[in-house]
Amino acid sequence: MKKKIAFVGLILSLTLLLTGCYELEGGFSFNEAGEASVLIDINADEFSGGEEARILAWQLEFLFPELDLEYDKTIESTTINYQDFVNIKFTSKERIDLSNSNYFVFEEKDDGSFEFLANIPAVLDSGFQDSVYQDTQEEVILNFFVELPKDIDMANSTRVTDNRVEWRLTREDLTSEVQLRAFTY
Repeated sequence: MKKKIAFVGLILSLTLLLTGCYELEGGFSFNEAGEASVLIDINADEFSGGEEARILAWQLEFLFPELDLEYDKTIESTTINYQDFVNIKFTSKERIDLSNSNYFVFEEKDDGSFEFLANIPAVLDSGFQDSVYQDTQEEVILNFFVELPKDIDMANSTRVTDNRVEWRLTREDLTSEVQLRAFTY
């Protein structure tokens, strides 16, 4: 069940984000055994999306009781340049083995290199591009990151720093299956 919560939580959050006024970041930090720490991070402007962010966090906890039991939750309010923000984080208390996941693959190769693959199914209808979201289809709605045990040599993202890679998924990206890939040598 721990494996499902990581993916289902992110996808549920993605679909809720389509009408939200907040940002979502999520990702995995893998050790050499292929076990991952999981982070789900919701950020919102207090005025325009603070309440929505709190409702989203509550919905995730209600739908997935494992979040309440197996994740640490923190809520922090900050003020930057006279503007109030709320940040809600869910961090796994223990590492999760994703070896039997239908959506994520983490492998150590015989040569000691590592590979990560994520297959994210389409969560939006292809008619989405003709919808009311037409003017915001390039808006980033999920920052997804992965940290591998070694420095990343290649990924299908330009946002790579040492052992961390980040993908910025837009509304348009979610109208078809997306594959995220990173590997080391």
